[in-house]
Amino acid sequence: MLNLFKRNRKAFFEALYNTYSEQLYLLILRYVVSQFDAEEVLQRGFIKAYAGLKQFKHENEKATLGWLNRIMVNESLLFLREQKRLTLTDELCITDASGQKNLMLNHI
Repeated sequence: MLNLFKRNRKAFFEALYNTYSEQLYLLILRYVVSQFDAEEVLQRGFIKAYAGLKQFKHENEKATLGWLNRIMVNESLLFLREQKRLTLTDELCITDASGQKNLMLNHI
């Protein structure tokens, strides 16, 4: 893959996706339970990896996988923080017995 990296970064990135996407998806599922959310995180992670490809120094396969793993774990944790923040800030409007509306934070 090193030769491909030097010649054509787009082709190199496509090879990275084809080689590691399934393994990285399984890694993400350890953090994000929903398959739909895991696919979202995988997509975000590969977008970040592509953006950082210019600064990346491809030394060997192990280093490449470690780099991708770190990106995916960080994206998974970011996703979980975003979900927690959304859950804590979603407002739920409840009408009490007198007909008065009260806003309460949703702490699910």
